[in-house]
Amino acid sequence: MPKPSTRTKSGSASAPCSAIDTERHTMLLSLHDSTPSSDAEPALELRLERGAPCPLAFDARACARDGDAAHFAAAFGAALARATPAWPALAARIAAQGIDRIEVRIESADTAFLALPWDAIALPPPAVAEAEAAPLSRQAAGFVRRLTGVASRDLDIELDFGLHVATALPDALGAMQPGAGSAAAAGPSGRAADPQRPDAPLRVLHLVAREAGQDDTSLALDSTLDACRGEHAIDYTVLGLDPEPLRAHLAERSTAPHLVRYDGPIASGDAELGGLGALLRQFAQARVAALWIDTGDAIDGATLAATARAAHAAGIGNLIGVAHQAERSADMPGALDAPYAGARAFRALLAQLAAGLPLSAAVQAARRQSGVALIHHGGQPVTLFDSPHPWLELAQSQRLAAARARLLGFQAALLPPTAGEGSDGAALPLLLALAHGRRRLALAGAPGIGKTRAAHRLALALACAGRIDHAFYFDFRETSYTARHLLQMIAPVLGLPADRPEAARDALRSLQCCFVLDQRKDAAPPDEAARQDRDAADESVGTLDDLLEGWAADGHIVLEIEREAGAHAILATPLSEPESRRLARRLASQSDREPPPAAQRAGWDALLAACAGNPLLIERAVALSELDSPETIAAGLREHVSPLDAVETFLAWRWRSLPAASRTVLRAAARVEGLLLEIPMIAIDRPEPDPRAQPLMTLAGAEAGSRFSDWLAHWQRNGFVAHGLHGRHLHARSLPFLRRLDAQADLDTQADAAIDAAFGRMLAEGLRLLSLHLAANDNPPLTHYLLLNRRHWRGAFESLWFGGEPRAFLNTKRAFEQLMRRAGLGAEIAEWSVDLLARTPAAPADDRTDQALAWLVLAGDALAGGDSLEVDALAEGARAWRGWLDAHDGSLDDREAGVFEQAAGFVSRLHQRRREWSEAIDVDERLLALYRRREAWLPMANLLRTLARCHLANGSPERARACENACLDEIPDAGAPPGLRARQWFEIAMARAQRGETEAALGLLERLRAREDAAALEEAIAGLQADLDIQRGRHADALPHLARVWTRAARAGDAQRLAALQPRFAEIGSELGDDDLQARLDTLLDEDIERPVPDPQPQRVH
Repeated sequence: MPKPSTRTKSGSASAPCSAIDTERHTMLLSLHDSTPSSDAEPALELRLERGAPCPLAFDARACARDGDAAHFAAAFGAALARATPAWPALAARIAAQGIDRIEVRIESADTAFLALPWDAIALPPPAVAEAEAAPLSRQAAGFVRRLTGVASRDLDIELDFGLHVATALPDALGAMQPGAGSAAAAGPSGRAADPQRPDAPLRVLHLVAREAGQDDTSLALDSTLDACRGEHAIDYTVLGLDPEPLRAHLAERSTAPHLVRYDGPIASGDAELGGLGALLRQFAQARVAALWIDTGDAIDGATLAATARAAHAAGIGNLIGVAHQAERSADMPGALDAPYAGARAFRALLAQLAAGLPLSAAVQAARRQSGVALIHHGGQPVTLFDSPHPWLELAQSQRLAAARARLLGFQAALLPPTAGEGSDGAALPLLLALAHGRRRLALAGAPGIGKTRAAHRLALALACAGRIDHAFYFDFRETSYTARHLLQMIAPVLGLPADRPEAARDALRSLQCCFVLDQRKDAAPPDEAARQDRDAADESVGTLDDLLEGWAADGHIVLEIEREAGAHAILATPLSEPESRRLARRLASQSDREPPPAAQRAGWDALLAACAGNPLLIERAVALSELDSPETIAAGLREHVSPLDAVETFLAWRWRSLPAASRTVLRAAARVEGLLLEIPMIAIDRPEPDPRAQPLMTLAGAEAGSRFSDWLAHWQRNGFVAHGLHGRHLHARSLPFLRRLDAQADLDTQADAAIDAAFGRMLAEGLRLLSLHLAANDNPPLTHYLLLNRRHWRGAFESLWFGGEPRAFLNTKRAFEQLMRRAGLGAEIAEWSVDLLARTPAAPADDRTDQALAWLVLAGDALAGGDSLEVDALAEGARAWRGWLDAHDGSLDDREAGVFEQAAGFVSRLHQRRREWSEAIDVDERLLALYRRREAWLPMANLLRTLARCHLANGSPERARACENACLDEIPDAGAPPGLRARQWFEIAMARAQRGETEAALGLLERLRAREDAAALEEAIAGLQADLDIQRGRHADALPHLARVWTRAARAGDAQRLAALQPRFAEIGSELGDDDLQARLDTLLDEDIERPVPDPQPQRVH
C-alpha cells in the first residue's frame, strides 16, 4: 500500500484537512490525570491549548466506583464549580472559541482511568450556553482517550494517505463530459480514467472473529453493500480468522487495509485479549491506521482500554470501540439492536471519511449521526482522502446497479435496495469458505429457512467486490434443466447464439462466474422431452454433473442449494430469538404497524415460538396478524404447518381459507407469467363499472360487490402475493404450489378455458389503460417492465382477437405499440402480426364488419415483416379485397371511402413487396382519384411520391417526374403542418439528384430557397447543393456550402456529422490540390473552427 506522508503535530490534536474549509483553528482541551504525580488529593488538570492549567480536586476513580455515569458527571460538574478562579477564566476562553471547535483529549498512563465514563461529562455555563449543556462527547469537535507513556509509536505524528478515486458521475451527466463518446475515456459507472493518477481507494478489512452458530449476529455482507454508497471510493473485504488468507491479504501491498473492523468477542481483563492480541502486530506491520472493535454486545471500558494499550504498543495509533450498553432499552433490548447499532455507526464513519474528514472528526461526526456511543483511544491524526467523494443512497449507487446487472436470473425482491437489511446468516460461512479456496459449495436446510436469500446476498457481495463477471441463478423447482439447457441460457449473455452451447462453455473459461443451482437434487423428474435431451447429450457438452465439475475446475464458484445436508454442506440454521424479533419488528413497521404493547407481548412471543426461527414463516405470520390475533395464528401454525415442509403446508393451510371465487381467479392469474397484479385490477375495479368485467366475476362465482383489490389484499396477507419494484406479483414460493394444484386436481378444462379468456380480456384492458398512461407520463422502470414481459401479454391480446372482439384488440394493440416503437421494437410488431395472420383464416372482404376491417389493419402491419409473403392467408385476403376495390370504384360514402383507402393501401403495398409494379400503380391511381375527388391533399402528396417510385421501378421515369411535378404544383400549402411541404420538396430534389437529374434538382432547390418554411432546411439544402456542384465538376463552388455545414456541426460539437463531411473535403482537395483547399478554407472558416482532416472515402452528406 502507498506509504503515507508524515508530519509532527505541535499543540493541536489535528489540523484541518485540506479538503475541509474551516473558519477558525480547532483547539485542544486536555483533561490530564495528575494523580500519579501528585502527593496531594487525587486531581485532574484541564488545559486549553496555550493557556494556563485549571486543576480540579476530583477523585475520578472514586466517583465511578458504583458504575453510575450520571453520578460521575455530576461530581465532575461540582468539581468545576469549586475550581475558582481558574475555571471561570478557562470557561470564558472555551465560550469564545466555541465548543464545536474544541477537541477533547482524556490523558492518563493508567488504563483504569481511561475506562471511566468520561463520555457522560458536560461543561456547565458559561463555557456553553444553558440550552447546550449536553455531554461534551457529543458537542466537541473530537473526543479521544490517550494512554501516555506508550513508546512504540509517537501519536502526534500525522499520517496523510492522500487517497482518491475518479469521481463517479450519474450516467446522464457522464455522457455530457468531454470524451464521453470514447469507450476508452471512461471507466465503469461513468468514471473518468486518469492513467497519470491511478485510483487509491480506502481499503477496509472486515475481520469476522465469531464462533460457528453466531452468524445471525454478523452484518458483514450488509456492510459490503454500504461500501457501494461511496461508489468506488471504498474497497471492502470480508475475511475470517483463517491464518493463510489473512496473512496473504495483509502482506500484499495492493490489498493491505487502512482500516480494520474487528467483528467478534474480546476476552475481559488487562492481560488477556483472546485471538485479537496475536493479530495486532500483523496489523501494525501492514500499516493499519485505525482498528474498529465491535463485539456485537456490551463491552466494558477496561477491556477496551487494555486493547488500546496493546494496539498502541504494537504500533496502531487509533482504536475505536462500540459501547453497546448505551443501546439498551425496554422496547429494543441491547442484544437485539447491538449488531445493527454497530453497523449503523460504521456506515456513518465511512460516510464521513468519504466526505474528506480527518479520522478524529469523522469518528465524532459518526457518533452524533448514528447516536451510538463510540470510544476513541489514541487519536493519532490521520487524513485518508485528499478530497470529498460522494456518498449516496443505495438506490442511487451506480456501483450497486452495475453489480446487480451482473446477476442473471436472480429475484429482484431478494436483492437490495428492494430487500431490507438483515444478518448474514448462511451467506457468511459461504463467503468465508470461498476465502479458504473452496469453489464447489453446498447449502442445506429446511424450506423457508433462508437458503435462497443467502445465495442472493453472497452473489451480490461477490459482484460488488468485483470478484465475478457474472452470476447465474437456476431454479430447479419447476424445471429439470440439462447441461445443454444451462449453456443455451448463458450463451446470449456472452454475446453468443443460444444454439451454440459448446461455444458458451468455452467462453466461460476466460471469465470468473458464480453459478447457483436451487433444489437441483430435489427437482421433479424430467419430462420425456428433457429426458431425451439429456440422454442425447454429446461428448462436447456432457451431463450436468460433468459441467458443474468442469466449472469448479476452471475456478468458477458453484453453489448448490438442497434440503438434505451432505458431508460438506454448510447448514442454514433458524434465526436466533433476538433476530426473529427484529425481523418481526421490521416487517410490522413496513406495514405501518406499531410494536405490540406490553399486554400483547406474550401473544407475539407465542407466535414467534411457533415460527421456530423460520424467516419465511415469520414474514407470513406478521402479515396474517392483520387478520387475526397472534395467539390464534400461533395455534394455526402449530396445528397445520410442518417444520419439515413449512412453505408447502403453510400455503395449503391458507389456501383453504380463501373464498372459492378468489381461488379461481388466483389460479387464472398464476397462469400468466410475469404478471403485475395491478394491471387487471385497474380494469376490473374501474370507478365506472365495466360490463366486460362481469363475465369473469360470474364465471368465478363471485358475490355481488366483490372487488379484485380486496382479493389482492387478502392474497397478500395469506402469503400468495409479494411486493416488488413496480407493484404486487405472485410470490415466487406460491407459484409452484398454484401450478401443482392445476396439475393434480381433476379440473373442468372447459371452465378453466372460459375463466382464462375472461381474465385475459381484463388483463388486455388493463394493459391498454396502463400503456396510454405511460405514453403520456414517462416512467422508464415501469415501461421497461411491461416491454420486458411483452411475450407474456400476447395471450391476453389474442384472447380478444380470437374471442370476437376486434375493436378492443386493435385499441389495446395500438396503445401498447406506442411503447414498443419508442423502444425500437417496431420489427416485432410486424413479426407478431405475421404469426397471428398465419393462424387466422382470411376474413371475407366486407366493409360492414369490424372483424374484416381489423383484419385489414393487422395485414397492413404484417407487410413490414420479412416473412409476410409466405403467409397464404395474406395472399387470399389481398385477392378478396382487390375484388372489393373493383366493385367499389365509384361514388363512396364516408365510411366506404375510409375502407377503400385502407384496402387500397394494403393491396398496393403487397403488390410492391412482390415487385408487381403495374398492379400497384393501378391500385394507387384509383386511390389517387379518390383523394382528388375528396380534396385530401396531404395523403395525395404522399401517394404521388409513392407512385413516382413505382413508375421508376416500372421503367417509366417520365411518369415518375409527372407525379413529382403534381406533388409540387397541385398540392396547396394551406392546412399542411409547418415545414411539411418544404420537406416534401426537398425529398423530391434529393431523389432527382440521386437519379442524376442534376439540372432538375438545381431548379427545384432554387424554388425551395424562396419558400418561407425552408429555413429549417438550410443545412440540408447546402449539403445537397454541394453534392450537385461536385456532380457538375464545380468543386470550388461546392466548398462554401460545405464550409457552412462544417461550421454549424463544429459549433454544435457534432462529431458524427463532422466525420461524415470530411470525405467530401478530401474529394475536393484531390481536385483543387491540398494547398489551394487549405487557402480557401482559411477564408471560409473562422479561426476558432477546427479544420477538416481528409478521409479518403467519399460519401454523401445530406
